[in-house]
Amino acid sequence: MDMLIFLPLLFVGFAMSSNDDEPDDQSLNGTEGNDLLQGGAGDDILFGYAGSTLTGGTGADVFWSGYDAGETAASTVTDFTPGEDSIEIVVYAAEVIPGYDIQPMGTTDTAIVVDGVTRLILAGITPAQIDPAAISIFHSP
Repeated sequence: MDMLIFLPLLFVGFAMSSNDDEPDDQSLNGTEGNDLLQGGAGDDILFGYAGSTLTGGTGADVFWSGYDAGETAASTVTDFTPGEDSIEIVVYAAEVIPGYDIQPMGTTDTAIVVDGVTRLILAGITPAQIDPAAISIFHSP
């Protein structure tokens, strides 16, 4: 069973949906604040706002992160699987889509940095393990 857990206990709202053909595939959306999103089995889509912790579980998961100028808190992905999972970064309120960098964070983690701001931290993954083709950045209409 897939679970959606929020921390802290007070939150603005959330959305969760599943695909009728593949009930283990989930789409989980966090809210502003420090949410904990857990996908479980299946090919999940997890959208975390600043400060969220995202765990996809098994399957080919997609980790989304929003970028808006002025936001500084990064979300953490706990179980990114190189060659299987992917990252989507949505840019809001920007005239031009900024570039991104893949940088080491300590000795065991990787930071995905957009326009000079760390947006995602990939726990237990080094930059050498990341295929840039697994990362997409685009503007929200």
